[in-house]
Amino acid sequence: MFDKYYFDSIFGGFRFPDGTQPDYDSLSRLQKFFMEWFRKERKKELLTYPVLTAAVLLDEDKKPKDGDFAWFLAEEMSKGLSFFIYESQSADSLASCCFDANQRVLVRNEDGVKLIRIGDFKPMSNLTIFFDGSWVKGSFVKATPTDKMYRIVTSNKKEVFCTSNHIFPTMDGDKRADEITTDDWLMFNDRAYKEGSGEYKDGFLIGMYLGDGSIYEREKCNSVEVTLSLNEDKVKKCIEYLPGWHLYSSKNNVIFAKTTDKNIAEFIKYWVKGSRCNTKELNMDVCNKSLDFRRGILDGFYATDGGNSNRIYTTSKKLAEQMEAMLTTMGIQTILDVSDRTNEKVVVRGEEFTRNFPLYCIRWYEPKNKRSMGDVYKITINGTFFKVSEVQEITNYDEPVYCFNMADGKEPYFTLANGIQTHNCRLRNELADNTFSYTLGAGGVSTGSFRVITINMNRYVQQYESKLPFGDLISRIHKYLAAHRAVIKHYIELGMLPAYTAQFINFDTQFGTIGINGMLEAMEYKGFSPTVDKETYQQAVSKYLKAIYDLNKADMVVYGFRFNTEFVPKMRGHIAA
Repeated sequence: MFDKYYFDSIFGGFRFPDGTQPDYDSLSRLQKFFMEWFRKERKKELLTYPVLTAAVLLDEDKKPKDGDFAWFLAEEMSKGLSFFIYESQSADSLASCCFDANQRVLVRNEDGVKLIRIGDFKPMSNLTIFFDGSWVKGSFVKATPTDKMYRIVTSNKKEVFCTSNHIFPTMDGDKRADEITTDDWLMFNDRAYKEGSGEYKDGFLIGMYLGDGSIYEREKCNSVEVTLSLNEDKVKKCIEYLPGWHLYSSKNNVIFAKTTDKNIAEFIKYWVKGSRCNTKELNMDVCNKSLDFRRGILDGFYATDGGNSNRIYTTSKKLAEQMEAMLTTMGIQTILDVSDRTNEKVVVRGEEFTRNFPLYCIRWYEPKNKRSMGDVYKITINGTFFKVSEVQEITNYDEPVYCFNMADGKEPYFTLANGIQTHNCRLRNELADNTFSYTLGAGGVSTGSFRVITINMNRYVQQYESKLPFGDLISRIHKYLAAHRAVIKHYIELGMLPAYTAQFINFDTQFGTIGINGMLEAMEYKGFSPTVDKETYQQAVSKYLKAIYDLNKADMVVYGFRFNTEFVPKMRGHIAA
């Protein structure tokens, strides 16, 4: 059972598949009903299951924050109900390490790819998040910060604003935000997403249009004209990608490339929105396309509106951010600069104009054989790292924070749209640190058993020990647990177990459990008594438990998941016959 504050700390960011969030008021009524009912049932008969635990969050003075819940517990105890009480000053839950609302992320489902502020995330089915050249499953987290926030900036001007305990991979291993200094180097994505379709030449066309293209539609005569405004040097770079286009020379070394092909116009309009240079936007489904297609976009843009040393320019802020994100999916690191020279005079093709918009410059790094660049970046066997240039502590931050919880507990990371690799929000609480803990715990929901298979030790020693070695029995149970786990995994993949797919239960952290029942009766049958000779009795019991422990540890490597052991309290299950 949870008090309100503990509940909010652990489940504050959880959403069901339909997008709704858990409601504590309804849970509170259910908890109270259950405890009152269970107290009455215990008066009728001795019950050993279930084991009740109340999780209580304490304030700075170590007093319950939820006074109403504490009084209810006291009242139930006074009436005879017994239960464990778990007290903590920090739930230390999945909601503990997040970003501010402005952090940009790349998400995908069957409706396509979206580049969004994480604070603008809307619930979606089959959510995947970009990570390390792939799209991986995860769930959305929204929470309230419980500690300081930190602003971290890298040498390539990438910025994160996160809670103090958010974790980032660095050259020296994973570090919390409050442990990072300007001596550290953050890891960036350097792996490209390589699936998808699309040809280089088609991507090059999109890139040319982003750089210097426009579309003029004549509704009266149902015609369209696509125009690229080039010069002689640009024509030389682009001519092979303009078959069937007409070239027209104009004054000031301007060469217009034009086509009235409606198919070309529709193709461009599908991938690019906005008719003016400062309003152009890229359809982020390009991140689903082939690496050749995306490379074509970059090269086409560079050929028409690029500068020296891998630079492209735009007055569209959205397009600049979208190109940054697309390059991230290509495994390319970038630096994004803005020059706000609005109202300045500029001469273009012999005519004077006034700058009306900031100019964004996207520069990308292509190290090739160069494995370091001063205090900018380093490439090691583990990846590409950029130096931290600034760390700023922020206090009194009380806005919501956001993150993702990745489905793969073995690799709990994702990639921000700016290229920084980051840890996800950890689905755990402070009780879950011990990998081989018992599943009877207090306050935690990320551990537990996907299946318990119980050995009746009394029956085993009387009827089967002479025919079936104990080690063979344990190995057989491990096989049964592995088979059961495979079935559950299949159901999860089919979406038939929403509690798992929504990450309410973390399948990767669950144990296959061997239950032990009737050990006392089994030992008494063999002549060992805990009251007559306690030491000999313990040695006899330990022989069986040690066999289980060793096989649990060995078969974890064989099957790829963890086993544990627990004694199962029963009133009648220990009878051998």
